[in-house]
Parts: sequence; C-alpha cells; structure tokens
Amino acid sequence: MQHSETLRSGAGAAQLWFGILAGPLSWAFDEGVSYSLVPHACSTGHHYVLHVITIISLAIVIAGLFAARIAHLRIPAETSLDGGSTFDRSRFMAVLGMASSGGFILVVIAQAIPRFILGPCD
Repeated sequence: MQHSETLRSGAGAAQLWFGILAGPLSWAFDEGVSYSLVPHACSTGHHYVLHVITIISLAIVIAGLFAARIAHLRIPAETSLDGGSTFDRSRFMAVLGMASSGGFILVVIAQAIPRFILGPCD
C-alpha cells in the first residue's frame, strides 16, 4: 500500500490517534483503577493487584509509542511539521504521539515507585 493510501485510510488515522491518546488514557486508567482497588488490596493482602494494573498501563503506553513510531516510519522523509499537506499533519501527529507516549511512560513509572515502597494500608 502506498504512503498516501495508508495515511488516508481509517487504519492509518487510527494508528496516529492511538499513538497520541494511549499515554493519557492509560495513565488515567492506572490512576483510577489503582485508587479504587486500594481498599481491596489492603483488606485481602493482595498487593500484587496494584502492580499488575501498573504493568498493564505501561504496556499500553509502550504500544502507543511503537504505533506512533511505526506511523512515523511510513511517512516520506521529505515532509515537514508545517501542516500544509496530509503528510505534514501525519508527521506532526506521529511526533506528538512519540513525545506524549514517552512522557507518559515516565509518569506511569513515577507513580509506580511509591507503590513499591509503601503498602496499600500505609
């Protein structure tokens, strides 16, 4: 499939949007689900549940990073970030997705550090 057909297809656009949205949505999932499971983890002693949620969230963010990187590799090298063409906008979205996912990888890891140090009952 040619570059222009890939970018104009629903799959190409979905890949770009997944790269952009995977980080913030996964972080929100990690924060919300972990917060709601703290009473369960404290009362039952199943502390590992919080770590499993973090690993799932981290996997989703890393998948978003790879999706954005793969989309970036499909874009012709002569495009710019100006936004004048479909390729330019796709390159911008791919770069934004890689930057966003990279940043949210750090956020999810930073949130996981207190879970390893403190218990859910503390």
